[in-house]
Amino acid sequence: MKIKRYFARDMRSALRAVQQEQGPDAVILSSHESEQGIELVAAVDYDESLIHQARRPSGRQAEQAAQAPPQAGAPAGLSSLEHQFEAMREMLETRLDAVSASYHTDSTGRRSAHALLSGIGIRAGHAARLSEGVDAALPAAAARKRVMSLLAAQLPLASRDVLVNGGALALVGPTGVGKTTTAAKLAARHILHCGQGSVQFVGTDEYRIGAQEQLAAFGRILGAPLHRVHGADELSEILQARRKDELILVDTAGIGGRDLVLHQQFDLLRPQARLHRALCLSAATSGPDLAMQSRRFSAAKPNCLILTKLDETQQLGQALSFLLDRKLPLVYTSDGQQVPEDLHLPRALDLLACAIEQRRRCSQPGAQEEARACA
Repeated sequence: MKIKRYFARDMRSALRAVQQEQGPDAVILSSHESEQGIELVAAVDYDESLIHQARRPSGRQAEQAAQAPPQAGAPAGLSSLEHQFEAMREMLETRLDAVSASYHTDSTGRRSAHALLSGIGIRAGHAARLSEGVDAALPAAAARKRVMSLLAAQLPLASRDVLVNGGALALVGPTGVGKTTTAAKLAARHILHCGQGSVQFVGTDEYRIGAQEQLAAFGRILGAPLHRVHGADELSEILQARRKDELILVDTAGIGGRDLVLHQQFDLLRPQARLHRALCLSAATSGPDLAMQSRRFSAAKPNCLILTKLDETQQLGQALSFLLDRKLPLVYTSDGQQVPEDLHLPRALDLLACAIEQRRRCSQPGAQEEARACA
């Protein structure tokens, strides 16, 4: 057993000295105030039975203690025990302070980064992984900025406009996500650049009269003809006849993913080697439903993604988590009904600023400027 006496100006300093020299297994045997401040006796590698034996009073001491009249106040044994408990409490607090200080030094930034990701709706697994990529020594503000940079770098965004020189694009996805309106936005944008007669609509949805009428109305307004096709050969002929810089937009049915008719439309699209296939999903959809819809429409072999209704969600992070999972390049986003103003090429900065602004919109003024500074 190694016993040593320590002197310090206060209990916390004395306990820190004990811990530094004798380690976390040290035991405080006694403590009291002295001229130097606090005097501690501590031991390590001790035999507890010897300590109890040393503390046990001799026969004469026990006899004197039994004959002594009771004293006012706490008994000496209880006072000593309370003192030891106080010393143990102080040591525990010192250790907790050390752990806390280490935690704040190493992890406060990461905790803040993780909280930001969770707050915007990033799924727990991605939030933990991204937070681990943050330097543990960074302060909270710098850590949040860093984790946003890491998230931005991992979002699968298209590096260019896939339809800048025209082409052919089929829009697939569930009912109600805005495929037809997105087709109109793409058409109007292309016409602004290339002029009238540069866009053709193709409709495959024979099952929803309203969808056909809406697409035909857009076609009349934009001066873009609408072709209704019933088979893969008809679609192939239209695609093969496409002129340079012309844009062909194929609007498909959005009926339930288990419906046989939907899979018949997939058969119509699959042979078309010249056709981009964009999976259209609403950003206002929950994470699990996004994953389910993606699986249902996987038979269409989509090679890119369009996110609609960014203005109708309060947690864009769920859609961003889906992007991280699916690794399908995001080619366009939509955040309103205006044609074509509310269609955008995706930028990581804008997406993250939008996600943070949504989180703070109702509680803090000037959220957009702060969100952009953080992103």
